[in-house]
Amino acid sequence: MTLERARELAGQITNCAHKRIVGWTDGPGLPDVPLAEMLEANRMVREAASVKTPTGRLIAVTCDDRLVAALYVLENYEPSPQPIIIGEYRLVAVLPRTRK
Repeated sequence: MTLERARELAGQITNCAHKRIVGWTDGPGLPDVPLAEMLEANRMVREAASVKTPTGRLIAVTCDDRLVAALYVLENYEPSPQPIIIGEYRLVAVLPRTRK
């Protein structure tokens, strides 16, 4: 993946995450982007931002990897009362949201 593509994808991830956090469910999501590609784009943009250039550092906004993974699950799994995975004290599930 090129850095240009990584920046574009990281921007889409951040934009989609912000929309979902505030409850906007319409608009484009990221259903066809593999999780590995999302994480790689985030990593590349973070690394590019950490390198000092002659004019300073690049400012970049990326999401935490946990948020990227949660966004991937939200975009790619249908709501179900059954958990996706169960740990000893935790579980991961996609539950339907009820509107008030």
